[in-house]
Amino acid sequence: MNKAAQYLSIVMILLLTALGVKAQKANHSSDEKGVFIGKPDILPSFKGGIVGWNKFLKRNLNTDTPIQNDAPDGCYISEVSFLVDEKGEISDIKLKKGGKYGTGKEAIRMFKITPPWLPAMVKGKAVKYRTIQEVRFMVSSE
Repeated sequence: MNKAAQYLSIVMILLLTALGVKAQKANHSSDEKGVFIGKPDILPSFKGGIVGWNKFLKRNLNTDTPIQNDAPDGCYISEVSFLVDEKGEISDIKLKKGGKYGTGKEAIRMFKITPPWLPAMVKGKAVKYRTIQEVRFMVSSE
């Protein structure tokens, strides 16, 4: 093999290696705080699934919050962003959208007392992951 062909071969190997590393990092990487970036194999979820989540909401969410704050009839959605760590602990709770008539504060209060969730999973390993959950409040005078 001549020197030009050898050089081209080495450049191709380095290029393919660099592309492989970049693709791997893009699919399974974390930010500077160790939060997984990308789509995990399994999203974090409330222990007990939807049935458990609804029971928790019934016991802990003050659904009268918008009524107590003179909200007119309607649906009020508070979108809450939070971290679920590798142990399922909830932290860094933030109101992302909504929150009118006290519903945002109530949704955040409720997430602060939420028991640990099932963490996000990537290749069978628990990872820290930021997720979003909507909390809906309905007001109807009928």
